[in-house]
Amino acid sequence: MIKVLLIILITALPLHIYNQGYITLFNSTPPQIKISGVTGTVYNPVVEQCDADPDITADGSKIDLKDPNKHRWVALSRDLLNVPKLAKKYKGLFMGPFKYGDTIIIVHPDKRLSGEWIVHDCMGNKITRGILSGLYIRNSVDFLQGKDGFLGKWRGEIIIIKK
Repeated sequence: MIKVLLIILITALPLHIYNQGYITLFNSTPPQIKISGVTGTVYNPVVEQCDADPDITADGSKIDLKDPNKHRWVALSRDLLNVPKLAKKYKGLFMGPFKYGDTIIIVHPDKRLSGEWIVHDCMGNKITRGILSGLYIRNSVDFLQGKDGFLGKWRGEIIIIKK
């Protein structure tokens, strides 16, 4: 009986110490989150592309409308965002790997896209020929830009890595 207790103590203690963050056993870096084949678009902080408050993002951050390009902020599609309280309401959505405030790394040959961006916004419903369709955009990133910023659409060419 004492041998069994001793074995349990010896095997459980390092795990307890590791879980408390006191020591690191092996390499404790979490597995890297990498999403490939992502489509990218650009949005401007205007009522026509956002909502009645285009200077406020989904997480409540305020966009500097005089120079929105300085932020390097993105909106992600609802399948890539992780917002537990919304996941209950929208089945199959908001259960992704990224949260508001996460820094992500965009990998793409276009230097305007590549690099670090911060998740602050959520993409809306799909609009087809000016009509709100009720369908949700999936596997997409929307880059915040001012009217003088870059434009483009990159279909399935982008890789997102969680920093």
